[in-house]
Amino acid sequence: MRSQPRAERTQYPRLARVSKLSVLVLVLWLSLAGGVVMLLQGRAIGLALLMCGIAIIAGFRARRVQLFFEAESRSTSLPARMLCAHLLILLLSALPAIVYLEEFPLYMMDPGSQRVFIYAGVTAVLAAGALIASLIALRLDRADRSLQ
Repeated sequence: MRSQPRAERTQYPRLARVSKLSVLVLVLWLSLAGGVVMLLQGRAIGLALLMCGIAIIAGFRARRVQLFFEAESRSTSLPARMLCAHLLILLLSALPAIVYLEEFPLYMMDPGSQRVFIYAGVTAVLAAGALIASLIALRLDRADRSLQ
């Protein structure tokens, strides 16, 4: 039995940084841009989404959130969870964008539909970028671990 706890080494340092940044960007886009789209459509829920975005910005600087991400970087299941999360966000955001693409000329006549199409399209692009960045970071982390 050990008398002192050993310092755990971060298993996926690049993936942890990339996942933290990608989660921040995606959640900010979903809350802030979603709030603006809702306000432009005349729905009061947009104010709540904008306040949620401001709370997210403040929350990511909080010590507890920093400790949570630090602990997550030591987790062996981080790659699977982050890749599943990015795939889920990509699928959920790409579906509306694809539906809007099928009737593209019809939806472009209505400004409300244009906003939703742009919102869903940018969300899908951000989610695809986050997934690709996570895969690259995971590959680099595994290459570093194999060299050691």
